[in-house]
Amino acid sequence: MGAKFLFDLGGHGVTLFFVLSGFVLTWRYDAPWREHAGPNGASDGAPRVDVAAFTAARFARIAPVYWLSLALTLLAYLATGAGVALGPPPADAAEGAAGLVVNALALQAWVPSEHVQQFWNAPGWSISAEFFFYACFPWLLRQRWLSGSAVSFALVMLVFSVLLGLYLAVLWASGLWGATGLAFAARVPLLGLLPFVVGMLCCRLLRRKTHWRHHQGGWTLLALALLTASAWAADAWAPPQAVLLHMLLVSYGVYVPLFALLIVCLALDNGPLARGLRSPVLVLLGNASYALYLLHWLPLGVALWWLGPEGAAPLAGVLAGVAGLVALSVLVYRWFEAPLRLHLVATLGRGPNVSQVA
Repeated sequence: MGAKFLFDLGGHGVTLFFVLSGFVLTWRYDAPWREHAGPNGASDGAPRVDVAAFTAARFARIAPVYWLSLALTLLAYLATGAGVALGPPPADAAEGAAGLVVNALALQAWVPSEHVQQFWNAPGWSISAEFFFYACFPWLLRQRWLSGSAVSFALVMLVFSVLLGLYLAVLWASGLWGATGLAFAARVPLLGLLPFVVGMLCCRLLRRKTHWRHHQGGWTLLALALLTASAWAADAWAPPQAVLLHMLLVSYGVYVPLFALLIVCLALDNGPLARGLRSPVLVLLGNASYALYLLHWLPLGVALWWLGPEGAAPLAGVLAGVAGLVALSVLVYRWFEAPLRLHLVATLGRGPNVSQVA
């Protein structure tokens, strides 16, 4: 088996991102110490988000690089006849154009079609899901029962277990049980809301437990060890006749809680690992990771197209390609993404406040 389980764990990175997204947004916008007045001037104690400012900040954060990656993909397809595509092509030009429109509107995660979700820059499906999470966030933030208590965690897991069970039952009853239906279950935003909400609950849990002390890295290492051991076990015991279903259940039932645990441990970590993650170089790479995530798919397709079906890239070429992609993402972040974000927030929001686009 070797280190295959680590590569499989990397395939669940989007789930980690969803948990982290819910955590960070709640940390930024949920202020339990602040009064929130209702329409009649009375405070009900429930946090409220300025929806207009929030929408402007989220749009400025996500849209520019998302549309840049989509535009570059379109240009590459026009130049090569879609020869660099990694996803299944549409049946005809009309279907392809419809898929492009759906992707431009970031609605592809709702369409159970491989050529819609995977042809036009496959990583974009997660951004489609994020837009849905952002739309739900102001309402979710006001739900007092999402408090971070043990009961709230149990209720959230129960609700999403029921939703997943209903979805799988519909697949089975309709005869759509198979690779496409199960793959769509891993991407449909309504089910993907689970890790996002768990991230919200973790943030509120951390703020409730003011007596929890910071640590020097031991708990973080333990969380990483549990995550690694779980990934090994999931790979070792995966039933070959139900691989996709196994991955789906492991993602929601195992990795979501473990990713949440890891994020909480890191939030309380004052040790060498946490200090290293706060270094300027890693902060810059973290800021540029969004561009890297969206822009890596097209160069990979170009490389495979260039090498041909029997081609193999030397290790030096692979390393050079990775370094080039990282450098490109940093340039895109510094000279395109960050300046445009500030401009859009100043234009659409309430002034160029960098904290609004965090």
